Amino acid sequence: MTLSRLTSFGMPIGSAISRISRRYEFMSQLIYPTFLAKSNRFGTIIQQRTMSVQTRKSVTGRKYDDGIDVNNQTVEIDPVNHVRRCTLYKDIDIYTYYKSIIPNVHTLADILDHGQAVSNDGPCFGYVQLENKAEPIRWLSYSMVSEQARCVGSYLQTKAKLTPMDSKIAIMSVNRPEYSIIEYGCFMYGFIVVGFFTSYDPKTVLNLLRKTQTEVLVVDNLLRIRSFENQLLENDQIKQIIVMDEVKDGEHSKIRSFSSILKAMNTLDILPRPTIDPDNVATLLLTSGTTGERD
Repeated sequence: MTLSRLTSFGMPIGSAISRISRRYEFMSQLIYPTFLAKSNRFGTIIQQRTMSVQTRKSVTGRKYDDGIDVNNQTVEIDPVNHVRRCTLYKDIDIYTYYKSIIPNVHTLADILDHGQAVSNDGPCFGYVQLENKAEPIRWLSYSMVSEQARCVGSYLQTKAKLTPMDSKIAIMSVNRPEYSIIEYGCFMYGFIVVGFFTSYDPKTVLNLLRKTQTEVLVVDNLLRIRSFENQLLENDQIKQIIVMDEVKDGEHSKIRSFSSILKAMNTLDILPRPTIDPDNVATLLLTSGTTGERD
């Protein structure tokens, strides 16, 4: 699926990318002085913590003002389907505009490469470690994320025997770095991502797996599927269940942890990335009842 076909939280993806990059730059500059600076750490923390909310908003507004009214960030451009667009681009054909500002980004997988280039391989994803006072956020660089994503994508093709541009992988998890790493691994190697709500009951999950012909199910932990685990393991359609958390020894051979996949794949196992047609399907976005059908 081409980027121009997607929207993000009511904004076209081109606008979303530019706004995310600006917000990311701000967050990087905010987080690093607070938590990771080696010198004057406590002085910096005290200074930022005592800064009033109004002062912080004022400083942020002056430095990072992009002309967006935070109370009116989008406009409706399609009254039938209620598609909305960032007010900065309300009169611009976003489908072609993003190609002029980021010409090397044609697919979702290219976003990671672009981020690595423009950030000079800066921080990409972070693990929050509240118990670790010395390092409350453990960052993964873009190259580390890309390497892990390629490990996952290569594993899915060589070990799980999935077919690029055809096989589907369902992900049912809370928001965490492994979610996006697996997602990008799929984007890189042409597997179709199917997002499941964590609120789905077992009947809905099994029904959607059947309807979408999903071959691999990814979950954040085994508790997510314990109540219907046997049904999944006995289902010949499901080739593997990948768990983001660690799993104990002795689990079913269909069950693999995220970390075990990374350990099992070495440099020689990493496959070259295939050429992905921008018009191929990248992800299936399931509705939450707008069709009126649950079965």
